Amino acid sequence: GINAEYGGHRESWNIIKKKKIMKELIFCICILFVSVFALTEGPSDYFSSSDAKALTDMVNSHQKSGAFLGNIGDTNYAVKILSSLGNSVHNKENVCEYAKKGLEGDLESIFHSVQVLANLGCLTDISHKTTDTITKGLDSESLLDLYHAVVTFKTLENNKISTTISLSDVYPAVSNIINLADSDKGTFKRIPGQDEGSVYYAGLAYSALAILYNDLPPEEKESVSGVFESISDVLSAGEEEDDTLFFSHQDNTVSRLRTTYALVRGVLALTKALGAEPQLTPAQVSQLANYFVKQKYTASIAEAQAFLGGLKVCNDDSFQRPIVLSLIRSSISSVAKGDDAVVKVRVTDLFGNSNGDNSVFLVKASSKAEGAALLSNQELRLSGEPGVYHLNFLATKPEPGLYVLHFRVTPADKTKWLTTEFLKTVKILSVVKVDEIEVSTSDRFEKEAADSKKITVLHNKVHSETIKVESFQSLHLKFKVKSASTGKGILVQQAFVKFTNKATHEDHYFVAKPATGKVYKLTLSVEKIATVLDNLSGDYAVSLLVGDSFVDNPFEWTFLNVNLQFEGTPTPKQDRSDGPKPIISHAFRPPAKLAPLAISSAFTLIVFAPLAVLFLGLTLVGGLNLKNFPLGTASPYALGFQASYGLILVLYYFFWVQLNLFQTLFYLAILGGVCLLCGTKTLQALAAARLKDKKPHNE
Repeated sequence: GINAEYGGHRESWNIIKKKKIMKELIFCICILFVSVFALTEGPSDYFSSSDAKALTDMVNSHQKSGAFLGNIGDTNYAVKILSSLGNSVHNKENVCEYAKKGLEGDLESIFHSVQVLANLGCLTDISHKTTDTITKGLDSESLLDLYHAVVTFKTLENNKISTTISLSDVYPAVSNIINLADSDKGTFKRIPGQDEGSVYYAGLAYSALAILYNDLPPEEKESVSGVFESISDVLSAGEEEDDTLFFSHQDNTVSRLRTTYALVRGVLALTKALGAEPQLTPAQVSQLANYFVKQKYTASIAEAQAFLGGLKVCNDDSFQRPIVLSLIRSSISSVAKGDDAVVKVRVTDLFGNSNGDNSVFLVKASSKAEGAALLSNQELRLSGEPGVYHLNFLATKPEPGLYVLHFRVTPADKTKWLTTEFLKTVKILSVVKVDEIEVSTSDRFEKEAADSKKITVLHNKVHSETIKVESFQSLHLKFKVKSASTGKGILVQQAFVKFTNKATHEDHYFVAKPATGKVYKLTLSVEKIATVLDNLSGDYAVSLLVGDSFVDNPFEWTFLNVNLQFEGTPTPKQDRSDGPKPIISHAFRPPAKLAPLAISSAFTLIVFAPLAVLFLGLTLVGGLNLKNFPLGTASPYALGFQASYGLILVLYYFFWVQLNLFQTLFYLAILGGVCLLCGTKTLQALAAARLKDKKPHNE
């Protein structure tokens, strides 16, 4: 019966295989094209020893009374993380006791508990109840139950724990798993009857089938091989973003990280079980590694275990493993010497370990702002430290700024490691100086000062005399910012001249702007800056401030003392200290003057006069009366109608004087309903009365 069932599976998978031949051919052609012409960029970072310590501390901080975060699932993930990092588990005995309690729970609890006990070496015999739960899971139609049962069974078997479960009990699980396959997309469904499958469940199915593959007879292995043929379709559902590759669960109940890890783990396990060629291309492995490494700062234990497991999958020797190139120092001063003047890179695997010998080339170095190539095809030399390479980039005398360095790493063993390219950004910092500042004064109608009025202040000096500047004069400053390494003039982002009042210690800033020849000039008319300086005549200290994001030595240089004379009246500002501020008094507009009471009352009577005329006219001329007012059982409805109608008029009044629109609509809904009900009953009573009057009297 089992063989017949598996024979049906073989036929269905053979049909699927034929349908997919063309797809796979096109896929292979695309992969070949990409591998030849595309840039395979490596992961942006690696999992360092400091990252491992931070992750260990995070996991240990969640342990309490033998459990991690109070549940067996997170305890399992925490133990796996600590074991992967080579760390011992604190309170191992308490953790084992806590896990043993989980053996009496449901199948998922048993799955996690067995994993914990196996990793800690404290797994012993299990009860008949636990065995029965596992056996039921092997017969289940739920993929989660099947996965948990298969993994648990195999863990018990590998740890030589005797159970009453035999391989014949496990074979139906393979059939049930394959029955959950979505033959169109290659994914797997959680339970029968679902509209579509998920790559997350596909990963779990691959892992379960890989665990059982070696124990299956040849006929059943062929059915599993049919599942393997659909992996390329599943991998095509990946999403690419910023040089990363990841997979999403159909309804987002499982995170992208855990979904991606489950899939790539299952793909690798099934590939190894079948002894097949890797289904993941080197470029995909590199993108996956880049995705996983960017998740290393997660605060969730379950997510952290998926991140670490995914990184280990990408570092598996079944693939051409990705290489990571990282800059040891991302900024260099233009006047640095020796070891500080070179660009240093470290070449490692995903866990910061050396990958052996490599050839590291700087393909091109170009300015990020201008795009012009500064250097190309330069080989980096191996430093004394393993895996560290260097290049004297300052030999090209680069200008301050950002530079994009394009590296190519070619490993000595190309069968194990992937030739990878990297784009890194280096900041070149300049040490600047101002050799001298030219200071001069001129009268109001002079464009510039005569040479006899010019003085020069040398760098880091203060002019010995205080210069007096009258209200009709202007002060001229001129200087040039130079690179200390090249002596050339450069432009900086910030060049300010600060005036500090020596009496009030208040600072005022003025921007110096570059003119021709990269010379900075500042002309200040005393008459025009009077309001800025509050017309406070007296002594001021003048300082030059130079700074830039690419300047390694921003500085402030006080170079001059001036005495400014203003004509206006001093207007010192209020105290700007951080103490209590004066209370702000708000003056509201006085209310408008109202009309006398007699006039307003007369106006009100005039407004309501037409309403009085209306009621009098209806009574005297129109014959308004209560003769037709319903009596008997209809009278309460008539009274209710009149009352509710009157209240609606009152509500209309309050809408204008007090209520907003939403409040009015709420009350109107209540009154309107009462008015409608009572009005309907009243009209029915009046109609009945008219019919009664029209009937002939019987004598």
